[in-house]
Amino acid sequence: MTIIKKWLKWEKFIKFMPAQPNKNIALKSFVKQVPWLHQSLRFFYWQGRSLRDRFLGTTAQERYWRNRHRHKNDDWNDTSRFWHNRDWAKSYWSSISHPHRQFLLKHINRLAPFNNLLEIGANCGPNLYILAKKFPQSAFRGIDINPAAVEFGQKHFEKLGIHNVNLEVGRADQLDKFSDKSFDIIITDAVLIYIAPDKIKRVIQDMIRVSRKALVFLEQHQEFLRKDNRGLGAYQFGLWQRNYRRLLGQFLPQEKIKLTKLPPKLWPDKNWSQAGYVIKAFL
Repeated sequence: MTIIKKWLKWEKFIKFMPAQPNKNIALKSFVKQVPWLHQSLRFFYWQGRSLRDRFLGTTAQERYWRNRHRHKNDDWNDTSRFWHNRDWAKSYWSSISHPHRQFLLKHINRLAPFNNLLEIGANCGPNLYILAKKFPQSAFRGIDINPAAVEFGQKHFEKLGIHNVNLEVGRADQLDKFSDKSFDIIITDAVLIYIAPDKIKRVIQDMIRVSRKALVFLEQHQEFLRKDNRGLGAYQFGLWQRNYRRLLGQFLPQEKIKLTKLPPKLWPDKNWSQAGYVIKAFL
């Protein structure tokens, strides 16, 4: 446990060090010029994260995302990870134009008409903004673990006069407050990649219980993964990738599960270009 605590402190220092562009760029460049040092640091970093996430399960990611707003770094600009100083929730709102959102919208559009939709892990609501504009007669609800993101998004919707979206604080594994078949569609966008094997089956079961029509996920899927325990997930570079055919197949017939690969250029990030999929489960 002492080792885990020390690693968490070190990771926090490395990931959110003060904004010092020139010094950090120089340090990063120096490390990359020494291959053995660069590879060693990468190895110990990912081994430490893997140990943390395997030991703590989903709890580690819940703790991180609940407090993510306290660190100003922007999730949407990896090249400025160490020194960028934008408001975190605002960066998600600014990502409305990211092309993966239109790809997700295209798949949701095929399920129209629908009365209501729930997004789990909605952040400040960029996906819900797009959907609310497209389907003004439908009701949209979003839950997110981060209270600052929810507050930021709710204020923006009120300011824009959008009244068919409601955001609230909530977790993926706390859907008990929703009655059976209370939403036509449930969606996630890069959320289940942070749900570890200790909770993923419960989350999927609850989403099936709450949804009437379909589940639509934009997540990372791999057909062949070592140590992917019945689709529960394999840890890949800080994220949980899984075989969603196997996972959803434990609850639904295979003919009701449809997967569509994201075009690689849509999201150039290595993990998303290789494993990004829209996964649809028809209920």
